[in-house]
Amino acid sequence: MSLPTGIQTEDDVLTFITHLISGEGLNFHPDTAFSDYVSTSDGSPAYSNEKRAIREELLTECFVVAGEGVYVIGLEILKSVYMLSP
Repeated sequence: MSLPTGIQTEDDVLTFITHLISGEGLNFHPDTAFSDYVSTSDGSPAYSNEKRAIREELLTECFVVAGEGVYVIGLEILKSVYMLSP
């Protein structure tokens, strides 16, 4: 699964958040700024300025498309990936 180039549907929201969690291994939360994510190996920023800006724009688009549903979608993906009980 690759990073989408834009968010226009709830399926795009699902694809984006799934990519962050499964593809990039991010412990994603919609309220956490991408500048706050760091590498667990050395504490360096997880994203370059360019990559961070792309993800911030995509997340903004997610909220335009899905509103507060972004939280529900993110939680469901986290539960699925980490096999957490409802």
